[in-house]
Amino acid sequence: MTPKTLPCDDFVPPTADKTDVELGLPIGTKLPLKQDDTLNATSKKKRKTIVQKLLKLGLKLFLVFSLVLLFSAMIWISFGWMFLVQLALVAFVAYLVAGGGYQFLILILRTAPRDLM
Repeated sequence: MTPKTLPCDDFVPPTADKTDVELGLPIGTKLPLKQDDTLNATSKKKRKTIVQKLLKLGLKLFLVFSLVLLFSAMIWISFGWMFLVQLALVAFVAYLVAGGGYQFLILILRTAPRDLM
């Protein structure tokens, strides 16, 4: 009885020499990476400054959010949740009246279903 063999088109028999079939180079040869002219020192500095600016912005947003949260918690504890809701509504209306931000409100209302999905 002969053992059954499955035909396989991708099979490459092992060879004695250790060369990479795709590259035709000995296995373990490191290829030199091409240096791109755009990745010079000035672009690295630009990238570094952009990262620093983003980190500073993130830190500022974190601090502002923390202060607002702390202030809200103090009001909630002192005056109750209903006063906090009323204060938030008054601040929102004042923002809309002073800044003319009703267009932003319309944008939020139109995109809310998509954003919630």
